[in-house]
Amino acid sequence: MCIMDISKHIQNLEGICKDKKLNIIIFTFNYQDINYKCFYSLHGKAIIIAPEDYNIAFNICIEDNKLDNFIDEETYLKLKKIHQNLSTKAFFNSMLDVIENLTPGMVLNFNKEFYKVHRNKVNNDNENGRVYFYCWSRSRSKRKPTKKNLEKTRMFFGEEIYLICKLNNISSRWKDKPTKEYL
Repeated sequence: MCIMDISKHIQNLEGICKDKKLNIIIFTFNYQDINYKCFYSLHGKAIIIAPEDYNIAFNICIEDNKLDNFIDEETYLKLKKIHQNLSTKAFFNSMLDVIENLTPGMVLNFNKEFYKVHRNKVNNDNENGRVYFYCWSRSRSKRKPTKKNLEKTRMFFGEEIYLICKLNNISSRWKDKPTKEYL
C-alpha cells in the first residue's frame, strides 16, 4: 500500500474539465495489454475504473490530492485473474502516466450527432445479448441512462458504481463479442 501525491494529475484533470466545460471526463489507459475505461468526476473527486471485456469496475477516491493504491481484496482478486503479475503501484502508475499527458483532444467528446447514431444503434440491438463491458458513456443532455442500463450496471458492477452512474448521468456501454485479447 502506498499513498501517492497526484496534485499535478488532478490539476490536469480539472483543467480539462474546465476547458471542455464538463464535470466528468472519460479516458482510457492500458495496463499489461488490457484497456481500462475510466471516468473522472470533478465534483466527486473520484475515478471509476473498468477493464474492457471484463465485467468488473471499482471506484478510487482522491482525498487532498492523494491516491491510496490499496485495492480491496475482492477487487484485487478479480484483477489478479486478469493479470497474473499484478502490481497495484505499476497499475496506478500506468493510469497516472496517461492522466499526466492527457489533453482535451484525447478526452471523449460527445455531441448530438453521436447520440443520434448511438441511440439508433442501441434501439436496434438486443441489449441483453451484450455482456462484455465496452466503455462509459456520458450524456450532457437531459436524457438519462435507461433503467434497464442502470440495472445492468448494478448487476455487473455493484451498488456503489450504480449510484455514481445514476447521479452523474453515466451509461455503461456493452458489446456482444469480446476483443481478441480477451479470448
